[in-house]
Amino acid sequence: MKLFGISFGKKSDDDDDDWDDEDDDEVDDDDEEDRIAGTAGDDDAEDDVPADDDAEVDDAEETASEDEAPDDADGDISEDDFIDDDDDDEDDDDESGGAGKLRLIAIGSGALVLLAAAGGGAWWFLGGDAPPQPSARAMSEGPRVVMDVPPKRRAPGGGLLSPPARTALTPGAPSQNQVATQGPAPAGGGTTLGGSVAQVGAVAGAAPGTLNAVSSSIREPGAGIVVPAVTQVAFAAIPAAVAGQPLAAVPDPALIEQTDQGSLPKIGEDGRMAWQVYARPFEDKGQRPRIVVIIGGLGLSRAATEAAVGRLPGEVTLAFDPYAKGLQDWVSLARQAGHEVLLMLPMETAAFPLYDPGPLALLTTLAPEANLGRLTFLLSRISGYVGVVSAHGSKFTTEKGHFLPVLEFLNQRGLMYVDNGSTKQSLAPAIASEIGLPSTISNVNLDFNLSRSAIDSRLAKLEETARKNKTAVVMASPYPVVIERLAAWIGTLDKKGLVVAPVSSLPVPAAAPPAPAPPTATKPAKP
Repeated sequence: MKLFGISFGKKSDDDDDDWDDEDDDEVDDDDEEDRIAGTAGDDDAEDDVPADDDAEVDDAEETASEDEAPDDADGDISEDDFIDDDDDDEDDDDESGGAGKLRLIAIGSGALVLLAAAGGGAWWFLGGDAPPQPSARAMSEGPRVVMDVPPKRRAPGGGLLSPPARTALTPGAPSQNQVATQGPAPAGGGTTLGGSVAQVGAVAGAAPGTLNAVSSSIREPGAGIVVPAVTQVAFAAIPAAVAGQPLAAVPDPALIEQTDQGSLPKIGEDGRMAWQVYARPFEDKGQRPRIVVIIGGLGLSRAATEAAVGRLPGEVTLAFDPYAKGLQDWVSLARQAGHEVLLMLPMETAAFPLYDPGPLALLTTLAPEANLGRLTFLLSRISGYVGVVSAHGSKFTTEKGHFLPVLEFLNQRGLMYVDNGSTKQSLAPAIASEIGLPSTISNVNLDFNLSRSAIDSRLAKLEETARKNKTAVVMASPYPVVIERLAAWIGTLDKKGLVVAPVSSLPVPAAAPPAPAPPTATKPAKP
């Protein structure tokens, strides 16, 4: 191919013909010289190459000239050959350069795909579902604490006890406070606290027996309460208590007043009072020193509540937290096992709000009427209890202007009061003596140090107090180590000349019963 007189690419047939013409000219010159030489010397004719041989030589030379590079006669490289070589190199460069670019593009594309795949895989494996952001409404309602507890291995056979069906708690229709506090019945009848915790809190679907944080976005008892984690396995090594004599069914209709808040205890027309009617019968002919054991904070944990009910003897008094769900079922179960029942009464602490007793606590910042409204609602949470025990209260029990109306209200309802001994400045003993309220105070609390040695040491000191004062009261929470040590210690008291007694056996009844409280429909103040 020629462009502007310059040849490109492979040599054409015409180019070969030109080279052949030049070779033919050279051959003709050689033949002419040979003829001249042959004519000049006939003697050497026999040495001359025959014509046929000359033709063969010419053909060989012609073939060699075609195979060799098309050089000029003097050995110089032709212009056409130089241009053809350059053109071939350029084509090769273009082809190799294009292939290199395509190769680079392919490598870059593959690298991007690999990086994208690696990033997606890392996001899928390392990333997770982002926790839902709290709404502005939830943030305005106050802090919420959630403690997720992983499921743990359960004891063989599952739970030891189950609350009875609510339809079997009392004869006749359930009281108003039962319907208000228990919520819908689970499938299969009855209610389980594990389900109640899941309903109130954010740990929906928690396995029965687990004790999780209770957190709720609605304003009701149980919202925002956090309790330690424990399962039924923690109590598996504690032997079950010997079954005792069940107590009578509750409530007694003659000791109930129906209000818009629910069922409230009252003094019967015949003068009977709840702290006596619902008491566990007790008689000790030997007049041995009495020790009262109270386990508080029950109802929040199914596992802990079942352990307290089923692994401690019936002489132990059980106190239920008003913020728990399904309390009436637990009260019925506890009484069937022979336990006397108290209701915990949250009160303001000296370190409030660092130690917050909850949204329904009695506070010195509220008017007495507002505190009585809260007290009315708390007392309507359950029926069949002999009295109340203070929860916290190191501040409230020292303010007579606020504390006196509360104790008077309890006295008018036929209840007893138990002080937890959180402060030595409590006015409970003085006020109770002044108004004739059945009352007692705790001497020892086992929750300060939960080591076995510390608990055993405190129980030994409690024995000394009981021998000295003829009575002693110990309070504790349902931790596994506490229940384990108490169960073992109670079994030794008979040989030591001591006896465990229900809390109702300590107070001395007043000379004259207090005047019954007037009917009330007071609504609790908003938290």
